[in-house]
Amino acid sequence: MRLSNSTLRLLSLSALTLLVTPGSAQETTIVQRKGDNILGAGGAIKGFSKLAVSDAGIIYTNVTTTSTDKERDDVVLLNGFLAVTEDSEVATPVGAKISSFGDLDVNAAGFLGWPLTLKNSEEVTNSNNSGIFFNTLLLARKGDPIFATEVNGVALPANTLYNRFNAAKINDRNSILYSGVLDDPSIAGTEPTIGLLEIDEEGNLTEETVFFLKGYPVPGLGEEFTQVGTSPDSIALANDGSFIAQIKAGSVGTVDSIIIRNNEILAREGDFAPVPGNRKYLDLGGTKVDLNDFGGYVFTAVLDGDANSAALLVVNGEAFVQEGQTFPAIAPYSVDRFDSVGMYIGNSGDVYWYMRSTEGGTSDQFLLRNFETILQENNSTVGGETIVGLTPVAGSFFVSDSGRFWIGKVATSQGDVIVLADFGTSYPLMGCAGNPGSLKKITGDARPGETMFLEMDDAQGVGVLPMIFWSLGSGLPGNKRDTQQCGRMHPVGEIMISLAGPHQLGRIVEAPTDGTPTIFQLDFPNDLALVNLQIYGQGVFYDVAGNTAGPTFQLTNGYYIEIGAP
Repeated sequence: MRLSNSTLRLLSLSALTLLVTPGSAQETTIVQRKGDNILGAGGAIKGFSKLAVSDAGIIYTNVTTTSTDKERDDVVLLNGFLAVTEDSEVATPVGAKISSFGDLDVNAAGFLGWPLTLKNSEEVTNSNNSGIFFNTLLLARKGDPIFATEVNGVALPANTLYNRFNAAKINDRNSILYSGVLDDPSIAGTEPTIGLLEIDEEGNLTEETVFFLKGYPVPGLGEEFTQVGTSPDSIALANDGSFIAQIKAGSVGTVDSIIIRNNEILAREGDFAPVPGNRKYLDLGGTKVDLNDFGGYVFTAVLDGDANSAALLVVNGEAFVQEGQTFPAIAPYSVDRFDSVGMYIGNSGDVYWYMRSTEGGTSDQFLLRNFETILQENNSTVGGETIVGLTPVAGSFFVSDSGRFWIGKVATSQGDVIVLADFGTSYPLMGCAGNPGSLKKITGDARPGETMFLEMDDAQGVGVLPMIFWSLGSGLPGNKRDTQQCGRMHPVGEIMISLAGPHQLGRIVEAPTDGTPTIFQLDFPNDLALVNLQIYGQGVFYDVAGNTAGPTFQLTNGYYIEIGAP
């Protein structure tokens, strides 16, 4: 059943009061351009380096400028305005200045967790000139003793030092996952590692967990950890502290590369891959990975056998796309390569990736969301400008954790630009206690003028009324986008939406259950006033006639929808 006209009118009126930023009528929009002047930077944008976007649409870009001051021509912009420059002082150590920026990663609040290199001075030398920072607040510094005291229950020597930092990822709890190198004096040389830094509300480091360190066994594996991938695409972090990484363990080089989520091995060289023909993972050494807040994951792999179908993209343990495969967006051509660039999986479950097709000419590069084209070389336009070049390198695009915002650097017929796409987002809210019913998306996007289909299942029996209640608030106050939020406990179950009068939007009801899942159709009006609206839904199976031996009311999980731009 479709949302009623009265409910849709209510949605539109509510959206007018909740609007955070003006809606955009464009699916893809140029937000920065080479040559744009930067107030306070002494010049204009000369080139784009790194980029990131938060779930709130906060955009960070690392750019070089035309400034004649070469000590300050590398800067970071926040929504196009100057935020940090090289030669800027960091909060700690006092008086230290930035020499160069590591890769950007941003959480929903707009906070950065990143490696920074400092300029040498009387207080800063090559032995202590880099660290992991929360914005510009130092958490861990090269040459300092590490905060952690053990690795998986094994005590570390007291004088174990930080030696190098390769990459960092921050979550909405301001925890920062890092890959790098430690110097354990009990082991010859230096040792690759993966660790997690946790801070308090003031930004003080309160806890550190070292997950893996060379010379120490991988839990449950019985083999020593030896290496972690050094690129930013080799690790990823979820809001609950879960992580995924490409690591090496053991001494046999042909089967030492592993994809691991926490302590669960997802894939290892020599294992069978999820494709026909008993093909195995041949090479996971250069694998790119990503992880969402529901444990959903994606990684690249190289298979044994036919070299023309060796590249594989795996999503949640299943083959997502394989070299040599075709699909409507690229037909009549097929997939050539895609594993040179990292990819993302949003909380929405959508997969964002780069691909080169077998067309082999000037239109063979694509940036995609699932199997739909976001941009295609020489076949897409943005703001009336033709896309003439995509960048098949790490860091060429970024996706916010929820999957709502995509940002990429491309070349148009008018020059290099940064392009933003807003797809909206939606995902289940599972709560903390859990309810027996289920509510999930089948297909569709949360954008004005679009249609979304939800599936409601696991009723207490047949003949009960399935209904979804909609609200402008969640069950408990807190981070509205928090995938880990708890609901309000009630005798009928965990309530994931606000039932306060001003928040209620109404309900939609379908025909009584017949033993199969119930499908609900949501038609979003083509109204820009809806952009940025956040709504919460929860299903209830109502056994109004007592047709089953189950409870009168059986609840589902919650469902969150955040409407993007058309």
